[in-house]
Amino acid sequence: MVSNHPTYAAFTHNSPLTANRSSIIITFTVNLIGSFLFKDSVHLLLSVLFYFTFIQGSTFVKMKRMKVLLFLAILFSGLVAGLVYAYSCSVNTGLKKLDDAEFLTAMQSINIAIQNPLFFTSFMGLLVIFPVTALKYYHAGANTTFCLILASAAIYIVAVFGVTILGNVPLNETLAKFNLNEASRKEVASMRRLFEKPWNTFHTIRTIASIISFSVSILQKI
Repeated sequence: MVSNHPTYAAFTHNSPLTANRSSIIITFTVNLIGSFLFKDSVHLLLSVLFYFTFIQGSTFVKMKRMKVLLFLAILFSGLVAGLVYAYSCSVNTGLKKLDDAEFLTAMQSINIAIQNPLFFTSFMGLLVIFPVTALKYYHAGANTTFCLILASAAIYIVAVFGVTILGNVPLNETLAKFNLNEASRKEVASMRRLFEKPWNTFHTIRTIASIISFSVSILQKI
């Protein structure tokens, strides 16, 4: 349960750790490292959220909850945009130079490696952080920020997350089932043709959308 998680216990208002910045930082760091080591994306996200949401009286963080949520929304949005942009600029360029078997092998490996806590924390976390942030600013009457965050959330959910789940993931699952060791050269070449072009098309859409979503989210700071 969340209430039993050590990060929560450390950061609740009645905890003695709230008065000791060093203890707070050490506790947070230990939980963060533990989340990475055990590949626990749920507790990783909770560690970050609890750290910025429940700390009070610390000289390190004196931000209101709305500002903290806005910070996390912009941060995670930027991380996702940076990930897909870097992939387009580097990984895709390198993959094009591989032969058919090498390309498919590399993509199968990448599709497995991307499923890790670091990726899921930002990619899935935005599905919660964006709407919650927009709702907070709506209730606060901050119409400009609310509209910008709502627009960022809509773009992200539809054109980044939606395109990934409905476009890229099904292709990844099809590729995962393809047995390269038993396939002929013709079958390997055919599989690449069926996979590469549509996958890159979906990836281009989500890359552009993620950059737009991130850009819109920071407009209120300009």
